Amino acid sequence: AGGGGSSSSSSTRDIALLLARGYQKGGIVASSLLDGNDQVRFEYGHKGEVTCMVAVPPEQSPTKTPLLVSGGLDGCVCVWDLQKKDRLGRFRCRSPVLSLHWPQTAESTRRRRRRKGKGRGGG
Repeated sequence: AGGGGSSSSSSTRDIALLLARGYQKGGIVASSLLDGNDQVRFEYGHKGEVTCMVAVPPEQSPTKTPLLVSGGLDGCVCVWDLQKKDRLGRFRCRSPVLSLHWPQTAESTRRRRRRKGKGRGGG
């Protein structure tokens, strides 16, 4: 698939604290919410404006690593591995991609319900 990401390493916890931005020329930059520094930079992937993105936590990811999925006016969906800082795939659609949705897995929904139950005194 091909990369284009930076080379510094990040923990899964650090990746959860990123703010991702897509640009008109197709690039994506994710910056730390803690210090504002760029942590991940993908210079290519889209040939036009990035219109939407969705973050996929490791527990919902088929690779068990945090992912970022992006869509653009070029009609492509790109899947990025935030830990490896690499593009895993690029898929062409027949029209511009204006929104994305990553469905939750049943397992991640059960985990979240258990955590909510513990926080309310349940168990």
